[in-house]
Amino acid sequence: VKPLMAKRGAIAKQPDVGAPQATPAKSEPQKCRPSKPQQRVARHSHGPQDNLMEVLAIAGKAPSLLKVAMRGWRPPTQVYLGPRHYVDTSEAAQLLPAASPWPVRLARPSEIANSSGEELGFHLDSEASAAFDSAWRTALRPTFAAQAAVSALDAYLESGLSRGRRLFLCVLAMPPHTWTKVHAHPNIEFAACLAGRMHEVRLVGPPWPLDGRGQYNAEADGPMPEPPNLNAWASAQGRAPSTEDRAVAAFERILQPGEFLANDIGSVHQSFTRDEGCLLLVLWSGCHANIRPCQCDKVSTLFRPDAGWDSERDALRPVHSGGL
Repeated sequence: VKPLMAKRGAIAKQPDVGAPQATPAKSEPQKCRPSKPQQRVARHSHGPQDNLMEVLAIAGKAPSLLKVAMRGWRPPTQVYLGPRHYVDTSEAAQLLPAASPWPVRLARPSEIANSSGEELGFHLDSEASAAFDSAWRTALRPTFAAQAAVSALDAYLESGLSRGRRLFLCVLAMPPHTWTKVHAHPNIEFAACLAGRMHEVRLVGPPWPLDGRGQYNAEADGPMPEPPNLNAWASAQGRAPSTEDRAVAAFERILQPGEFLANDIGSVHQSFTRDEGCLLLVLWSGCHANIRPCQCDKVSTLFRPDAGWDSERDALRPVHSGGL
């Protein structure tokens, strides 16, 4: 069975990035390496109570079946965000199976993936849907455990809110050579790669401490949460402005079809694509704390601080939260 989640501690470990490169494209990425599936299911106390061997057998087919599903997929020419499918707390009464706390939309993410499939040339048949749904359920909790973020996941599953924000499922497709802004996460996120490859540069270490302002909270932050000043953080850490020091503050990795990614509250990264673009199914709030270029240009040579900002004027405006 091909495992689908990253090793515990893979994020916190600082890889040897070697000599700094002129652009992130020349750096050597590390792939998400999952741990054994038996360990994954053993810790999955909140998922449906499927038979262990059946779960492993079905979920293990997901990567190969996704290759079939993506045969008609072509990267879009612009960023595509599919319809929002909110996971309401009222859905907790509709459980699959009866002993599980999983809302229907969390238990059957393939339906959301296929909702935009015709438009994107992507389709999961019945076998692929069963495999993907099983892989999603099986990977969710351990993927957050690898980020030491199980408590944040449990808080969401119990309340239906993550730091006061409702989450929704949607399909996200990114064209080739597209970069998001460097951003922090005001709530948890969970993503599955369906096609292509998503690259990311991630800040090494625990979630950002928010410069003493306390935890993110939707009621207090409003629609535009204030981002962390990473340059101030680097200065406080005593980092010299040399490229050697800055290169080890972040690292690059790749998310491939059938692999999953969890973002803890306060974590910082920047996503991008290369030639193949990417297709994701994402559980998120649609809100990011986008970090201004002047707040992150002295942290790591792997980040592209200006990416995603239309102009120098945009970079100086008050930060606008939201998608990319």
